[in-house]
Amino acid sequence: MMRRYHLSAIVALLLIPVVTMLGTASAIAINPEIAAGHPDYVRNFGLLMLAKRFLMLATVVADGGLWLSCGVFMLKAKGRSFGWLPLAILGPLGLALFAMLGDPTSKCAEMRPIARATFEISFFLGAWTVAYQAMVIWRDLTIARESWTTGVPIDVIIDQQNASSGMWAFGEGLEVMFLAALFYLLRPVGFFAAARLGEWLSAGRAHR
Repeated sequence: MMRRYHLSAIVALLLIPVVTMLGTASAIAINPEIAAGHPDYVRNFGLLMLAKRFLMLATVVADGGLWLSCGVFMLKAKGRSFGWLPLAILGPLGLALFAMLGDPTSKCAEMRPIARATFEISFFLGAWTVAYQAMVIWRDLTIARESWTTGVPIDVIIDQQNASSGMWAFGEGLEVMFLAALFYLLRPVGFFAAARLGEWLSAGRAHR
């Protein structure tokens, strides 16, 4: 049951970028100016703008619902009360707190307090560091691909991004937070794989 809830939480998180891209692309595809030349231009323009705003708002609401669902599934996997759910407003930090909650099926439950605190701090720093480095690598690869497909020098592309640095920083920040949250959701999978590997190695030694 707990594995099912963990899997549901992972699916909910992975659906967030999918919904975001689909919703954003749909909103961008709506061009209110196509109403030009029609007798009811003003009314049609207003309806198209309303549809555009509705899609953008619906995307935000859907993303929020998926994030809350992720928190709900995490709490169910931990066997915890939904009273912890308001912590989900903290984003990945809230998810990290959910992951730190006691879970009798987790290897963390067998750790002593000092070892547990050291592990949680190390995992937190490691998850965010790896997430940031992954974002940097992806950004460099994206710039290189754009330069190769368009023929625009890399320096020019970087200057264009720097001109709208606020927008790019916001997007990259979301990517880092998403990856950090994903690492926390995948942590039980890592524990399970490590346990299976340990059993396999122990069985191999026993047969020698």
